[in-house]
Amino acid sequence: LYYAPTFFCYLLGRCLQRPTTLAAIGDVAKLGSVVIATFAVNLLPWLSVRGVAQVLHRVFPIARGLFEDKVANFWCAAAPVLRLKSWVPKEHLFMMSLAATILAILPSSILLLRSPTPRVFLLGLLNSALAFFLFAYQVHEKSILFALLPLALVQAESPGLSILG
Repeated sequence: LYYAPTFFCYLLGRCLQRPTTLAAIGDVAKLGSVVIATFAVNLLPWLSVRGVAQVLHRVFPIARGLFEDKVANFWCAAAPVLRLKSWVPKEHLFMMSLAATILAILPSSILLLRSPTPRVFLLGLLNSALAFFLFAYQVHEKSILFALLPLALVQAESPGLSILG
């Protein structure tokens, strides 16, 4: 999920850059059919109501709460000051987390839709991974590793960003 919005916007942006509207619609239809087929193949082993519910429960662990006390994301840092868990219902915390994550991803997603270049794609991957780590619901501490790959590639491409000289 960390990289999914970036891949979606990059591929859709590439499709929309086709010279004619008909070609763009055709590319979007092909892309959509490949995505739907991929989801179907991946979910095939769990194709029962109970199985799909279990997959959704595992991917989105809403029942466990907004964060665990050892993860250094926004919600953990804001908890002592805002005390959100004590006065905001769990469902609203989930929606706040979703909104904050989407707002953090939105600028790079719009840029990718308008200008889907490899450099913007790489920066979008970095932004998406950092946005999910900082604002997503029930983040694991190891998820910061998702941001390290695009960060290393950006740094390798732009050695001037190095803090080591």
